[in-house]
Amino acid sequence: MLCNVFVSSNTVTSLPQGALQAAKQSGKVLDVFFCLKLLEATGISTVPGSGFGQKEGLFHLRTTILPEEEIMDSFQEVQ
Repeated sequence: MLCNVFVSSNTVTSLPQGALQAAKQSGKVLDVFFCLKLLEATGISTVPGSGFGQKEGLFHLRTTILPEEEIMDSFQEVQ
């Protein structure tokens, strides 16, 4: 899955052509469809923004990026 634009941590993307139609044909909301396709294609797990009350006509996703488990112990809680 390819996107045309990437901007900072508040990512802005242009959807692939036909994405909305493909989502409708699959019976899924666009952001849910996108998250599932991203997972299938790359193994990257994301959460559709529709579960967080996004505005009409906007589509979001949420993700968390974690370091490898082997280096997690080196992180310290910030006080």
